[in-house]
Amino acid sequence: MKGAKTSDVLLEKVEAIVDAAKGHGMVVFYGWAHGSDQETVSWNQEHGGDWEGFLECAKAAGARMLYVNWAPFEEFQIDDALKHLEGAITEGKGPGIEQPNSVPSRREIEAYRK
Repeated sequence: MKGAKTSDVLLEKVEAIVDAAKGHGMVVFYGWAHGSDQETVSWNQEHGGDWEGFLECAKAAGARMLYVNWAPFEEFQIDDALKHLEGAITEGKGPGIEQPNSVPSRREIEAYRK
C-alpha cells in the first residue's frame, strides 16, 4: 500500500494505522471478518476512542490480526456530505453536548476532495 506521498488524507491515515498495527506485531488483512464465530471489536471514534488507543487495547487484549476495510471517497460522496451538512445547518442541527465534534466542518469534508 505504500507509494508516492499523496494528499489523500484518508489513505495517509490508513497507512499510519497499518504501520502502527504491524509495529505491534499484528497481521493486517484487507477485508472484512464475516460470521458470528469471529471475535471482533469495533472502533468508535465519536466516544473518545482514537485509533492509537484502539490499537493499544487490541494489543493488550491479545489481538493478532487487524481487519482493514476502507475505500477512498468518491466525488459524489463528498458532494452528498456537503449537502447533508448544509441541511443540518439549515435545520439548526449541530453537534450536541454528548458528541461535540461529531459534525465535520466544510473544510474537513472538502479535504477529501483532493
